[in-house]
Amino acid sequence: MQVMFVDDESRVLSGIERALMLQDTEWECRFATSGQEALAMLEEEAGRRGGVRHAHAAHGRR
Repeated sequence: MQVMFVDDESRVLSGIERALMLQDTEWECRFATSGQEALAMLEEEAGRRGGVRHAHAAHGRR
């Protein structure tokens, strides 16, 4: 499962990342410090997978 955490406080993201390291999960985690960065990461992933759906469309934007 892929999970993305987005928060403008890098310390919050670091705490989440540390907490997840203690868990035995099979999650593929990504961390972004802004919505804009998260969308760029999603678009990049969609491009690598040959996705036809634009990442903004998933969020009601065109």
